[in-house]
Formats: sequence, C-alpha cells, structure tokens
Amino acid sequence: MTYNALNVQAVFRGPVAEAAMSKIFRVLMVLALVGAVIGYFRNWYTVSRLDEEQYINLNVKINRQRVREDLQRAAQRAQSVAGQAQPDDGASPATEQNGYGPYYGQ
Repeated sequence: MTYNALNVQAVFRGPVAEAAMSKIFRVLMVLALVGAVIGYFRNWYTVSRLDEEQYINLNVKINRQRVREDLQRAAQRAQSVAGQAQPDDGASPATEQNGYGPYYGQ
C-alpha cells in the first residue's frame, strides 16, 4: 500500500483536526504571553516610545546578559533540586539494606 501526499493530508482535515490545531494555537499564544510578562518583570527587555511629528517610534531593547544570568540561575536550581531527589548512597530510594523493597523481607 502506498501513501501519497493527498492521502496523508486528508487525515489532518476536518472539524476534529481544526479543533486540535485551534487548541494548540491557543496554548502557544498563552505561553508566549506568559513568557512576555515574565520577561518584562524580570527586566529581560524594555520598551520605549518616541513621538515625532508624524511617526511614533517604538524601541525594544533586549538585555541578553540578564536573560543569560536568569537561565544559568534556573539551571543551577534545577540541578540542586535533582541532586536532592537522588539518594546519597547511590541505591534506589525503594531499596533497603537487605536488597528488598520497603515492604518485603520485614
């Protein structure tokens, strides 16, 4: 059985596919909006406005150093949380001294 482009595209048509794409689009828009708000309050960028006679200039300045610092700080926190989640002796958390789980061998 062979598939050509028309048969494959037919699978992604219809009201179900449109609803799914609409949901995906809405989720992406919400994520972009949340990212923009967080970035604004974390001083990742600034927006300035300059009024001239017939024009309005909007300038967006991105503070790359601030973004880089925040990303490094987030990575360090993620590593510390991941380090706290792992046991220090290298054994799995459910394994006890006798090699059995917490409910076996008691």
